[in-house]
Amino acid sequence: MINKVIFFQIKLEHTKLLRIIQKAHMHFANKEKLTIVVPDQKALEFVDLLLWKTPKDSFLPHDTEKNSKELILISLEKDMGDSPYIFNLTSHALQLKHHPKIIYEFDDGTSPQKSLNTRNKYQHYKNLGLNIELH
Repeated sequence: MINKVIFFQIKLEHTKLLRIIQKAHMHFANKEKLTIVVPDQKALEFVDLLLWKTPKDSFLPHDTEKNSKELILISLEKDMGDSPYIFNLTSHALQLKHHPKIIYEFDDGTSPQKSLNTRNKYQHYKNLGLNIELH
């Protein structure tokens, strides 16, 4: 069973990038598998480049291939596998076939549509009876 869903409150777009990098580095340092789920190929390429270039003096080992042995995977939803930690960057709640320990989501207040998407995600997870935390 999913232990919890963590929503990060976001008011500025730049904060999203910092949260993604922070969580990816934390899970990598703890030798924990993290899958970053993206909505499309363009987003996959963006996050891939982000992890290669940030921080400027190093990079975070990761992959975009479904069966990769890397700890950090960037994936489309259909290819996300069974990672124990998932960072959802799509606009909707994930339909999971397995039970990760944590799902990370954005409580995105950067636009009215993104706020609505967040409310829908929150309600979906709440209806499933999941433990939800706001940060």
